[in-house]
Amino acid sequence: MQVAILALEHTPGESFRAAAPRAFESHKLATGQMGLNVQRFLVGRQFFVVFVVFLCAQLTTYPDMPTLGVPNIFFIIVRSGLN
Repeated sequence: MQVAILALEHTPGESFRAAAPRAFESHKLATGQMGLNVQRFLVGRQFFVVFVVFLCAQLTTYPDMPTLGVPNIFFIIVRSGLN
């Protein structure tokens, strides 16, 4: 989505308005307010990615976490990959 929004940010939506009305409305929403919506999308996306990565790291670094029937090798791989 990020690549598509950045690629179409400076493309005029009128060129595909008749052929793809839903794409035109999405383009208008994404590039609205003189490009400010693109910046908001990118900042929000980055915040979400950082939040999810930190959440995953916190969930997988507890040494006494119960395995819930999952083999220990799974936790060793996940812990070593996210630390």
